[in-house]
Amino acid sequence: MNADPTSDGGPSSPGVLGYLLAVGVAFVCNAVFVVADVVASNGRWVDLPFALVEVLAIEVFLGPVIAVVGVLVLHVVTRRVRFQAVHVLVAAGLGALAGWGLTAWIGDSAGDSVPWLPHLAAYVGAAAGLGRLAVVPWVWWRRARLAPQPPLRVP
Repeated sequence: MNADPTSDGGPSSPGVLGYLLAVGVAFVCNAVFVVADVVASNGRWVDLPFALVEVLAIEVFLGPVIAVVGVLVLHVVTRRVRFQAVHVLVAAGLGALAGWGLTAWIGDSAGDSVPWLPHLAAYVGAAAGLGRLAVVPWVWWRRARLAPQPPLRVP
């Protein structure tokens, strides 16, 4: 196999900076989903600070580990797939799987004290998919930048 990214039409991944941007977008989306769930479930803004602390604790301590593993798996699985919708769907699936694992792990100790916990798999999956979707234009830009240029014709 040729290691040249331009040999098969260009890169299919957003690269390191693109993945960092995707993870940032996913973290913000997940926080918004949880905040919306807390407010919608009981209609009280009083519980909002507690929900934010819980979400930030998960995203600060567990988020980077989950993100690194998820990005590595996503990159390995989809590095030869040019169709970006597949990347977005795989990211959403990996996020949902990670959210399901968190739900199983945290749910044993939290019980019913965390009202948004049953929805965590859907939130993390949707956030991961939206994060990867946000960097699809970045992939297109990388392809255009790394595409072989036609030689200049001198008259």
